[in-house]
Amino acid sequence: MTGRLATIEQHISGISQLGTVVGAMRGVAAARVQQTRHVMDGVRAWTAIIENALADAVALLPPDAGQPRRRGREVLVLFTAEHGFVGALPERMLSAAAPDRAAGALIYCLGARGAALADAEGWKPSWTGPMATQLGATTTIASRVAETLYETFQRGAATRVEVLFPLVAPDGRVTAERQLLLPLDLSRFRRPMGGERPLTYLPPARLVELLVGEYFLAVLARAALEAFAAENAERLRTMQSARSNIEHRLEDLHRDENRARQDSITEELLDVISGSAAVAEFGHGQGGG
Repeated sequence: MTGRLATIEQHISGISQLGTVVGAMRGVAAARVQQTRHVMDGVRAWTAIIENALADAVALLPPDAGQPRRRGREVLVLFTAEHGFVGALPERMLSAAAPDRAAGALIYCLGARGAALADAEGWKPSWTGPMATQLGATTTIASRVAETLYETFQRGAATRVEVLFPLVAPDGRVTAERQLLLPLDLSRFRRPMGGERPLTYLPPARLVELLVGEYFLAVLARAALEAFAAENAERLRTMQSARSNIEHRLEDLHRDENRARQDSITEELLDVISGSAAVAEFGHGQGGG
């Protein structure tokens, strides 16, 4: 009985240590989700400034100006997850991208978990890259994707680009969100020019081209941030579930420990009683002799 009690105590110690690790991971994930919300406000403000600048710049273009038509394939920039403990997030993102793959789109996959799953399922992404593991790396990831897309367009290999990324909904669910990156409809930025003509040092077409590039970077940065938040939100959900399971398991083990301890005490009492009875019987026998 003592051996069983020792085994239970070892299990309690091991699971308690696991609970400490889970608690730490849960805290990190929660902090990252909260930090991302604050940074996202800055990205929205950045995007709004670029859109306003684009509106001013597009107003300088001739009325019939538009982007040249390109020939090439569709590109899907797919954001998944870099690390584990994210539930079925990579599976859901690849499932959302399945129609694009079937249509022959070039898949640019970000996230080691998604890339590994794609490889296991026989996908052949045209390009893979890491997801951000720290909040500050999201803009670096966005810049890397933008550079890769620029090289693709330089080769004339793409005509349409969509971004597919996980998004944390207000109710906490993570959904797959799409956003069209190219072709960009400049007419939606066009508005009547009010007041004086803005002073510029670049030809309007070149100015618009540079602002469009900045706009693409802002969209990609937002997608990277949303994906970073979603990965940590899923990890937080997973760690909360694991913590609940650990607490239930510890409750069961503590009940087993109490029963084993009581059984051990009962066994010791029985041994004492049996020993006392034996001593009394021996003494009675000696006296009768």
